[in-house]
Amino acid sequence: MKTFDLDFFFKGERQYIHGTDMLHASCAKLAELGELEQLDFVAHRMTDSNLRLVLFAANEAPVTEMDAVAELKFSAAGQSWIARLIETERKPDCRKSYDENVIRESCSVDESERQISLAHRHTQHTDIEIMVAMTKILHLKLFPQVTGSWVFCRWTSARWPIGRDLEGLSIKLIHALGTRLTRSEVKLKNDTVGYMYFSARIDK
Repeated sequence: MKTFDLDFFFKGERQYIHGTDMLHASCAKLAELGELEQLDFVAHRMTDSNLRLVLFAANEAPVTEMDAVAELKFSAAGQSWIARLIETERKPDCRKSYDENVIRESCSVDESERQISLAHRHTQHTDIEIMVAMTKILHLKLFPQVTGSWVFCRWTSARWPIGRDLEGLSIKLIHALGTRLTRSEVKLKNDTVGYMYFSARIDK
């Protein structure tokens, strides 16, 4: 078992750690093992705390999830691994602006095809920030009746990073369980590079 403390910041007016930052920071640290393959990132819940990344060889990981905020399963260096993000007592001590409108202005939505495409990327955003923002924009177009919030909850891909500077990026909604859980296919040009899952947090 190895542990790494990860420090985060709040985005915009949000009072929780963004799922994109959990994935990005975790993968940046785990890349020390080598290229990440068969990546499966699942966010279980929200948190306003900094996190500790706890890494296990897959055959040595505890059966219980240790009340993890999120979990990553992947392969690297010819071995299977499990990493869990656990809350610490420390809170983020800074806040940064976060403008999704910049991404929205670079996208086009085809509602009949249930698809969104990116014309060009902006370097101030990470790959996962762009893909999650695009998927959120698509959901808001396709599900105007949902009054709550769409939340990024899972990402799967054959490898990470997906590479190629997001040239020809498109995201298509391919499955929806009512308006509660969705699965979208992420493509670079004609190649499927991953799947994005969103859940609806309904306002009461």
